[in-house]
Amino acid sequence: MAVSLKCDVDSNPQASHRWMKDDGDPPVPQTKDGFLNFTSISREHIGWYKCSAQHSLGTFASSGYYLNVRYEEILTKQPPRQVEVALGGGVTLECASSGVSTSGPNCWGRLSGNRLEAVGAGPQLRLDSVLYQEAGAYRCVAPAKPDPLLLERKAMLPPDIEVVVTGQPVVYPVRRNLTAVGGSQLSLSVEFCANPEATHAFWLTQNVVLRPGQEGGGYIAQNVTEGDSTHCKRAALTIPEVLAEHAGEYLFIVRSPRGMADGTVQLNVSRGSHSPKRTWSSKPVLVVAMPPPARPVQEEAAAAVVPPRDVHDEPPPKVSMMPSSRGTTPLATPLVFLSCSLAATKLFV
Repeated sequence: MAVSLKCDVDSNPQASHRWMKDDGDPPVPQTKDGFLNFTSISREHIGWYKCSAQHSLGTFASSGYYLNVRYEEILTKQPPRQVEVALGGGVTLECASSGVSTSGPNCWGRLSGNRLEAVGAGPQLRLDSVLYQEAGAYRCVAPAKPDPLLLERKAMLPPDIEVVVTGQPVVYPVRRNLTAVGGSQLSLSVEFCANPEATHAFWLTQNVVLRPGQEGGGYIAQNVTEGDSTHCKRAALTIPEVLAEHAGEYLFIVRSPRGMADGTVQLNVSRGSHSPKRTWSSKPVLVVAMPPPARPVQEEAAAAVVPPRDVHDEPPPKVSMMPSSRGTTPLATPLVFLSCSLAATKLFV
């Protein structure tokens, strides 16, 4: 379709006008009466436009105007050219094969959201030891100068080359070793990638096996969420209240038609403010003194010749008399009351 932009300059004396696109020359000729005519608008015309006026008092410019071009939906869904590479393999991307001239300073970018992130320079981009995280849409661009706005605009176009990574599943624990405080809440997280997509995934703890979305044994296996890269997802195992018995090794296992993989997380538990403590009890506990062991005959004879102790040296001990449970004969026992006991310990009298 045809589009026209008009620049009006009101000045005395008269000033000359000039159209600019991205601080450069416009893609189509401009007329003397201030028109910029596009006979057939296309995505190449996307950009910032402004009109400036040369006057005897100086140069004056209008505010910027962003021109965006959108095609009908049936035209924007053209499938990109795909390149399949095995996990750990290599591939070379060529600017010439994507229809971009190699005479200028080319660079490669990878589509991330609505932006095109630079990943390499030159007409060729070599990817070695490919990971799942490197899958995605790649584009070769030939900018006249580094321009973030230009890269953002080109990111709206269909990708030139789609890199597809295939292989066996891989599990990446977010943290392999964790230390939690007793009584706190904790989540163990992993990211797993697979193409073809994983068919089975589960957490293996010391006492239960849980699939995502299940809970039991004091654990909650959260539902799987989308990961940061293509073919990757995230899984988490939540422990609502960490106890000492939760310390140990946790395994996340994933299976796909290409194989099986697992990731290990080691959990250590430290004692904190919520850990089990000593508790105080007012319940009395009776402690019965045991009779002294029998002395040998020699010691008895030696004790017989020891002179008697002066009765005025020290007063005799006071003894409480309690009835014996085994008969009517009183048993002289000191009565002791204990007020401190361990919550997890039983005392037998």
